[in-house]
Amino acid sequence: MNLQPSVVNVFCGELSVAPENKEEKSLKLSYFDLENFDANINIGFNKFINDIESLPPRIIDLLEIAAYVFCADRAVDRGERNSINNNSWARSFQFYIPVRDNLFWSNPKVSAAISSAMEFMTGDRKYSFQFEKYEQIPNIVPNHQLSLFNNEYITISEAKNTEVMLFSGGLDSLAGVIEYLNTFKSKELCLVSHKANNSVTHTQNSIIGYLQKRYNHRIKHYNFECHFKKNTPSKEETQRSRMFLYSAIAFAICNCYEKQEFYVYENGITSINLPKQADTFNARASRTTHPKAIALLQKFYRYFSEEFSLLTPYSNKTKADILQIFKNNNEQNIISSSVSCSSTRNKPGIAAHCGCCSQCIDRRFAVFATELEEYDAEYADDFIRHIPNSETRQRLYNTLRLAAMEGMKSKQDFIEKYMDEIADIIDYTPGSNPDDKMDDLYKLFCRFGQSVLFAAKRIQAQCEDLSAKNPKDSLLEMLATRLLMV
Repeated sequence: MNLQPSVVNVFCGELSVAPENKEEKSLKLSYFDLENFDANINIGFNKFINDIESLPPRIIDLLEIAAYVFCADRAVDRGERNSINNNSWARSFQFYIPVRDNLFWSNPKVSAAISSAMEFMTGDRKYSFQFEKYEQIPNIVPNHQLSLFNNEYITISEAKNTEVMLFSGGLDSLAGVIEYLNTFKSKELCLVSHKANNSVTHTQNSIIGYLQKRYNHRIKHYNFECHFKKNTPSKEETQRSRMFLYSAIAFAICNCYEKQEFYVYENGITSINLPKQADTFNARASRTTHPKAIALLQKFYRYFSEEFSLLTPYSNKTKADILQIFKNNNEQNIISSSVSCSSTRNKPGIAAHCGCCSQCIDRRFAVFATELEEYDAEYADDFIRHIPNSETRQRLYNTLRLAAMEGMKSKQDFIEKYMDEIADIIDYTPGSNPDDKMDDLYKLFCRFGQSVLFAAKRIQAQCEDLSAKNPKDSLLEMLATRLLMV
């Protein structure tokens, strides 16, 4: 019985008019109207230079390719949540994309570099690309509703004094902005964001407004959108390919201003994301900022510029380390404005955080570990007093087990348990001495464990009512009974 999913053929731009094979799965994507196909996606990148034509053709191609990949990722369902450990999780894509610089994109090494980065980053089985030279290059005109760019643009007047940084509005990227602006008081930042939805955009804009006032308008905010048109809802919400889209925009901005690097602020625990259950790594563990994913993207961008680098200053930090940065810079009050939640669908009420996803769980333990819980955001579900479902319970079990280094009494035990995952991490971590890199990795996870266990003790001290029984199906009950086994 063949359980492997069929290949999804993705026809992009002017190739969307290709004859359809009824026996094969296919997807058509275009941001401009064609004779027999109406545009079904919006790509509204804000214009960061005065004249689109001054961008190198391969850079415009890059922006289109990244957008098509992102939209295809969201258009093809991985399957029901209860099947995510099955073969339905990993998909296979064959892209057909028109390009301007066909000589560059037809280089097998270039397409192989994209494929390698996307396959690891998304956990999918295959990403294949066939590039064809545009027969008729679309007319990209500012203010046109189907334009790739609009009439807003960003100018960086002092490019040498400005750094480019990815900015999601989460704790890590916000801490990166705050630490950078406080450390380099004469420097400016260009922050690259994605307009995922109105709620996220509002959060990002509110934070940017605060930072502008606080740090003397030393920020340029570049906010782009890429999504399906109205009445065409996305089917897949994991958005594993979004890092490629983010990085493509950041690289294009760097290319415009002759910069050779941009910053990606993500804590090491989240980036590495060791599997808390052995059979769910491919399905649940996001690898968007994993050291290998970053290295593979950097390898790809070095086909454009040989010295280009993606910098990850927080790769050796835990979430608690990130929270400490807010405290060190007297910025605790902005913590509640940041959004860490990874749940984008069916979030009850008006709270910005679901309280159930892995990101929410990690955040809550971190704020208690740093004694900053009074500055935290609101959560739709409070697992401390009531665990709403079995999936949240399992996440809590797994987090506490990893923190307790269950079955790992030494560094050697740690290495043996995560041998395959560590191989990917060590090979793609900066440094020349594998033993030193292994030590740093082990110490990172020991610090994570210590912070979570300290947080657990503080949660008990702050939230437990000694005059009454702990609520049933709550973290308090789990901690009181040491109920760490399913």
